[in-house]
Amino acid sequence: MYLFLTPEHIAYLKQTLSRKDGEPRFLRFELEYAGETAMQKGPWSVTNSPAGAVSGNPHDYYSVGPYWWPDPSAPDPKKAPYIRRDGEVNPERYLYHHVSDFSQLADAGVTLCAAGTLLDHPEYLDRAAQLYQIWFVDEKTRMNPHMEYAQAIPNICNGRGIGIIELGSLDRIIFSLGFLEAAGKYSGLLSQMDQWISQMLDWLLNSSNGKEEAVHGNNHEVYYNVHVGMCALRLGRKDVLEQIFRNYRQRILPQQMQPDGSLPLELERTKSLHYSLYCLDAMAILCEMAHWAGEDLWHYEVEGRSISKGIDFLLPALNNPYTWSYQEIDGEFPRDRLALQWAALRLERPDLAQLNQKLRAGQRLWIANNPFPKTLMEGYFFNLQR
Repeated sequence: MYLFLTPEHIAYLKQTLSRKDGEPRFLRFELEYAGETAMQKGPWSVTNSPAGAVSGNPHDYYSVGPYWWPDPSAPDPKKAPYIRRDGEVNPERYLYHHVSDFSQLADAGVTLCAAGTLLDHPEYLDRAAQLYQIWFVDEKTRMNPHMEYAQAIPNICNGRGIGIIELGSLDRIIFSLGFLEAAGKYSGLLSQMDQWISQMLDWLLNSSNGKEEAVHGNNHEVYYNVHVGMCALRLGRKDVLEQIFRNYRQRILPQQMQPDGSLPLELERTKSLHYSLYCLDAMAILCEMAHWAGEDLWHYEVEGRSISKGIDFLLPALNNPYTWSYQEIDGEFPRDRLALQWAALRLERPDLAQLNQKLRAGQRLWIANNPFPKTLMEGYFFNLQR
């Protein structure tokens, strides 16, 4: 079962990539190169890295919070309490490889599944299946289906609900499973992966860390609903989907957005433009999930708040980031956004599609993340005749 795609659209993409001019020609070249490169990467496993979790279990995913640093005023640096410096990544985070390994696995898997399907390379699909078998299924190398020890803070806590944000890699992997399913030869693997995803969904819904993240506020709460929703979409859990759509209507939109479309909890960050756009993409994913489930959240409005208002608030900065008046320590220069691509279709706003085309000028076309490959989604080639 494809997510956000139809077999008809896959056929359209195959036909489009056969063109010998314009963006399709360059996308085909990039996808061929990315596929060949991905074939040479991996495998990855949580057991490849030293166990960092307090459990000592090598199958437990572990990471440290990116914005936490030893207090330089502490007399003993080894016992220093950690303090938060928003937006400034502590290099210690990279001592533990689970974050990067999970992300690289997702990049490779999505690339191999897409290139294998669209360019008729079945060996790419076989390789993606092999990589997933190692990370999720094989007893010696599998990851345990929880995020209990994600984004720990040394000398403070062993893991936090905030670490669930790192399941963006799983979202992309779940998206890629539709390509394996369509190939019709990986039923055993898919059944085992669905069991793993079901266990992860149960942990997200019932663990203390999951319950904490569900009401965290800001982009974390929105992405929590995205992660839960992707698991629910894959498993056909309509009851869970109804709950996250209700969360969007009753919590996310009324509590996080102002009537002018701004997101105050993101504006107070040191990387306010980055996080505003990041959160907007998550809201768009929830709206698109609802669209495919037969519910219209794209046009939903409560007390003057809607995703359309959120987009309009950010349009000046998307057109010219120098007009952004809030703090942005990284100097964010936006490129095309999935939120704009989908909104152009669902809200019938061709101006957003045109802006996206401008933003991606001179950029790479095949990007396997951020948060899903825009090139695969409906509306990317909006100016081509079908």
